[in-house]
Amino acid sequence: MKEWRNETPPEFEINLDLLKGHYLIEYQDSTTATIRHFPKSCLPPSAKERLEHLFQIRRKWVREDLLPYVDDLAEDDKKLELLLLKFGRTSREAGVTYYSRRA
Repeated sequence: MKEWRNETPPEFEINLDLLKGHYLIEYQDSTTATIRHFPKSCLPPSAKERLEHLFQIRRKWVREDLLPYVDDLAEDDKKLELLLLKFGRTSREAGVTYYSRRA
């Protein structure tokens, strides 16, 4: 983020929300994170293949991280949720809902 801010004119906003669907944050520990280029455009177009690929990249996804990569697979939130449950499963840990590969 520091490099991005240093390379961007001060009148422009920098915000990771602007890049949703183009990056993943990988946490090495509680204080260190790496932003990795991961464009949605490189994912398979079919729901089944795309979710299989995403679950290979990460074993568990929180909804806010997964949505930018699957939001175009269904026309509304209800149908998207059904699709996620068809090809994956949900679990809850410490009040957080995760999506993972169906066993």
